Amino acid sequence: MGRHEDALKRLDAIADPVFPAVAAEIRGDAQMGLGHRDAARAAYEIALASLDVGSPTRAMVEMKLTDAGGSPSAQPEI
Repeated sequence: MGRHEDALKRLDAIADPVFPAVAAEIRGDAQMGLGHRDAARAAYEIALASLDVGSPTRAMVEMKLTDAGGSPSAQPEI
């Protein structure tokens, strides 16, 4: 919808997200939408660090990280 800055403001208002991986992934998506690849890459790395190895969304976040210019760890954290 093109409201990337609004998404970031809403995320900034959440002191302690219940689902930190989801919040970090959304932050990465918003940053990519704004063209801030470095910030998006950092957010996706945080999301991956918060996700369990067996999470069904892990592959999608890894793909987003790669698109932002990063590379997923060969040995994901458990």
